[in-house]
Amino acid sequence: MLAISLFSGGLDSCLAIKIIQNQGIDVIALNVNTGFESNLEKENYLKNRAGELGVEFVSIDERSHFIEEILFSPKYGYGKNLNPCIDCHANMINVAYDYMQKVGAKFIISGEVLGQRPMSQKLDGLKKIEKLIIKPDIVLRPLSAKLLPPTIPEIKGWVDREKLLAISGRDRKIQLELAKKYNLQNFESPAGGCLLTDINFSRRLKTISKNIQFTADEIEILKVGRHFNVNGYTIIISRNKDENKVLKEYKGNNFFKAFPNFKGPIGLVQSNAPTEIKQLCADMIASYSKENFVVRKESFLPYWKVDVLPKLIKYERPVYPDFARQNNIEGEVVLRVFIGDDGRVKDVKVIKNEGYEGFKKEAILSIKRAVFSPAMYLGKPVPIWMDVHIKFRLVE
Repeated sequence: MLAISLFSGGLDSCLAIKIIQNQGIDVIALNVNTGFESNLEKENYLKNRAGELGVEFVSIDERSHFIEEILFSPKYGYGKNLNPCIDCHANMINVAYDYMQKVGAKFIISGEVLGQRPMSQKLDGLKKIEKLIIKPDIVLRPLSAKLLPPTIPEIKGWVDREKLLAISGRDRKIQLELAKKYNLQNFESPAGGCLLTDINFSRRLKTISKNIQFTADEIEILKVGRHFNVNGYTIIISRNKDENKVLKEYKGNNFFKAFPNFKGPIGLVQSNAPTEIKQLCADMIASYSKENFVVRKESFLPYWKVDVLPKLIKYERPVYPDFARQNNIEGEVVLRVFIGDDGRVKDVKVIKNEGYEGFKKEAILSIKRAVFSPAMYLGKPVPIWMDVHIKFRLVE
C-alpha cells in the first residue's frame, strides 16, 4: 500500500507520515513548489528530513500554474496579505492526486490540524477546500482524523481509524510529545515560511505585478535587493554579493540587467522603461558603490545605435586633490567623452562637477589617459559619445 503525503518539512507533516508508516503503509513525501518559500535552502532541508523519515522525496514545480491560475484570482480570496491559502491548499491536493494516479498510490495524507490556522484549517475552510479538489474523500488528515468524517482509507480498512488522532487548535503540546516519542528533532517552526503572508513581500509583489506581466522568473528577484517604484517602473539594486548572484541568475524578459564594470552592487530595471529611468538605475548603482573611485560607462544613452558599447581596458585613477582630502571632501564628476574608433579619448566635456572644483581637472587628466575597446556597429569600430561618472570618495 502506498500513500502520498503533502510534505512541508514541519513537525505536523512529519508526524502525519510517522503515524501512517506505523500502520505498515509506504509513503512518498511530495512537496508542491509554488516558489514563495522564504527559506532559500528549503529543498535541501526537505530532502534531508525525508531521508530521516525513511521516505522518498519528490518535488513538483507548480510555480507557473500557481501564478497564472491562482495567485491573482483566488476563488476564496486572501488571508491578511496576498496569501490565497484555501485555493493554494486545494491546488496542492489536486497536484498530489495527479501524482498519486501516476505512481499507483491509494490515497493522500496531510499534516493539517483542525483549527490550527485561521483560514485554511478551520472546519469551514476545509469544506471550501473540498469544493475545489478532485476527490476529497481520499484525503486523510491523521492528526485530526477522529474529529472529521471518515475517509475512503478508513472506510475500506486500509488505515485503522482508532490509531489516528483527534488534535485540534493551536496548542502544540501533543505534537511536541509525539516528536519526543518518534525522536523528531530540528523541525521547522509551525509559523510557516510562505512569503505571501508577509506584508512587505506582498507589497512588493502587488507593485511589480502592476508594472509587468509577472512570471515565475521574477519570484526570486522579489526576495532580494532594494526595490524602487519610479513612475510605474521597477528598479532593483542588490545589497551584497549573495544578492548579486540572484540578480545575475535572472533569466526572464521583463527586466534589463544593469551590470557595471566595477565591484559593487548590480541592478535590474524594467526592460520597457524609458531612457531616463534606465539612466536613474545606473546612477543609483554608482551611488551605492563602495569603490573609492568609480568609472561608470553610461550604457543607456543612445547616442549611436551601436551593437557593442566601448569597454574600459586601461584606466588610472585620478589623483585625489590634497585640499579635498585634508578637508574630507567627496564628490563626483560627470564627463561626456568622445571615444574614437581606435578606442582613444578624442574630446571631453564636463557635464557636472560636485564637491570640489579641483576634482574636474584631475578627472579630465585621468580620462584622457584611458583606453577603451571601440564601439562596434555592423562588425566595424565606430566613434561614440559616452557619459563617464568618476566618483571621488575617501577611504574610511
